[in-house]
Amino acid sequence: MINLGLVGFGEWGKNYFRSIGNVRKAKLSIICKRDPSTIPSPIRKFVSVTASLKQVLRKANAVIVATPPSTHREIACFFLESGMPVMLEKPVAETVEDAEAIFEASARFNTPILVNNIHLFSPSFLSLRRAVGSWEPMCIRSEGGNNGPFREYSSILDYGPHDVAMAIAIAGSSPDGAEVFRVESEVGELYNIRLYFGRSEANLMVGNGMASKKRYFEASCGNRIAAYDDLAEKDKFTLDGSVVRTMLTSSLDEAVHVFSRAVSDRDTDWRFSAGLNLDIMRILSLPLS
Repeated sequence: MINLGLVGFGEWGKNYFRSIGNVRKAKLSIICKRDPSTIPSPIRKFVSVTASLKQVLRKANAVIVATPPSTHREIACFFLESGMPVMLEKPVAETVEDAEAIFEASARFNTPILVNNIHLFSPSFLSLRRAVGSWEPMCIRSEGGNNGPFREYSSILDYGPHDVAMAIAIAGSSPDGAEVFRVESEVGELYNIRLYFGRSEANLMVGNGMASKKRYFEASCGNRIAAYDDLAEKDKFTLDGSVVRTMLTSSLDEAVHVFSRAVSDRDTDWRFSAGLNLDIMRILSLPLS
């Protein structure tokens, strides 16, 4: 059994709290929050609470960090440099410099870090990835966004990591080239990200300036089409127009499970890749074309 610490208890901290309870190999041992008194008393009856990162080190085997990205470098590096495995909510950071520092600490202290690019843990998306493994050339397109939220940092860092992560995962390599364009929107921000992988291309639309919530990803080759619609209630993956049944496991539950298994078995997979996550940050930080 892995004793997990959770740093941050906002919207995503609460999501992790629920998912940890669904993972057999994991137990939440401590929650760290700037003001622990705001954590509901029923939770404080069975989980330790603290404002100290050092207390998390004493109580946990590994930690999930669900705080604003401006804090990620300080918090993640503190734990990595102490030898504690880290699961980090996306985006990795607000700047490429901070992201590089986090992964340098991971490498220097030989401590794993998993960034929660949540769709890479979706059974439906992973089925799509297997289905298109030999397709070439491939045309990838996606829409990921909503009308909001409006945060202190750009919405390209809020929505973009999902789509770029999925495109790189499908292509199986870093892109040969990338461009980012600002798209006019009446409210919020919209960005068009174009990635080039040899003979294949990805055209991704992301941002908080959409009329409604969208999370659609499609790969095509010739007359073949594989689509992943995360907003569909059940039939999230279709291949050539036909529904392909997949497990309805929560992607967040699966992400926490993968992290816990990596900590207990010391076995990491491709989703722990520093290269993948640094590619994402460098692409999203490109000057607008």
